[in-house]
Amino acid sequence: MCSLAPVFERRRPEFPVAEFPVGGFAVRHLGHLPCGRRPGGTEPAVDDGNEVLLAVPPDAAHLRAVRLVAADAGGRAGLDASEVDDLRIAVGELSQAVMDSTDHRLVVRIVVHGQSVIVRASARRHLNDPLPSLSAISELMVDAVSDHYCLEHSESEMIFVVAKTAGRMTRQ
Repeated sequence: MCSLAPVFERRRPEFPVAEFPVGGFAVRHLGHLPCGRRPGGTEPAVDDGNEVLLAVPPDAAHLRAVRLVAADAGGRAGLDASEVDDLRIAVGELSQAVMDSTDHRLVVRIVVHGQSVIVRASARRHLNDPLPSLSAISELMVDAVSDHYCLEHSESEMIFVVAKTAGRMTRQ
């Protein structure tokens, strides 16, 4: 479950129990991925050759770079062309939702773990910033193309996590 105020969280019941490195620390999954920060609220440095860290301005002109890096990670994880496109769609829609709600840079961590890609992004938030949200059509698209995602906020930040695993059927 998301650890902050969830805007939306969806998980597949068959999501495997496994340990994935997310942002430099291991998380044991019991059916879902957490959106929140690790205890203590610190962001660890990139310390894994399978992790990429991006900091992008909150401008739609930079969405292409985020989607491109996510697609590359999908290729390294063994996702087929359709699954890579699915990941790009989910990352693009969720990134746009956060970018539309803040004037702070988006910090994106993309981790490849075996045949899975986990993307976690966060941005600072002021109390008067609008809450991040997906349009109805975007929500349907992201739900259809991802194995897991959540979009949440607190008083000081906005976060999304999306996961995609090679060979998993995402549409039910």
